[in-house]
Amino acid sequence: MADPEVIQAQMDETRHRLAENLDKLTRQTADTVQEVASSVSNTVESVQESVEAVTDAVQGSVEAVTETVHETVGGMKNLFDIAGHVDRNPWLMVGGATALGFFVSRMLMPPAPSREALPPPPSFLPATPAPAKVPETSFEPSSGARRLEGHWPEEHTHEKSESKGFLEGLTESYGPMLDKLKSFAIGAAMGVAQM
Repeated sequence: MADPEVIQAQMDETRHRLAENLDKLTRQTADTVQEVASSVSNTVESVQESVEAVTDAVQGSVEAVTETVHETVGGMKNLFDIAGHVDRNPWLMVGGATALGFFVSRMLMPPAPSREALPPPPSFLPATPAPAKVPETSFEPSSGARRLEGHWPEEHTHEKSESKGFLEGLTESYGPMLDKLKSFAIGAAMGVAQM
């Protein structure tokens, strides 16, 4: 058997080595914990700084967007403030309304027929009557005398019916456009009168 003193010495030496290892381990753990705590603290600080920077940027963006929206809304209100435009520039608005009405009516009108499809315009000059053949045995009154009696020569009645047909044709062709233009002008005048 081994000597109890030798066993005691070995046990003391083992305890001493265990205590040294335990001290080393404790110091290393403390150092590691301290490093981790420092890293966590640095990370928390950088995260807080990042959050503050992002918060500031978002608030700045929100304020900029809010300002832009308010400016845009104000600009749109001014753009569609018809009464204000009429107050500032009444003649310009009347002219613009008339021009707009003209262009809208032109867009709504059917296309005009080509020149080949239109009948030739009537002549407004009186037709030259053929010289009247006066029989030697009877007396014919002149065209002037016939007019006084209330009778028109055939050439003149024909011209009168042609000119009436031309005017009726103009009225039929341009009547809807003239009606639209009249109603638009009356509406514009009423709008200006109410302001």
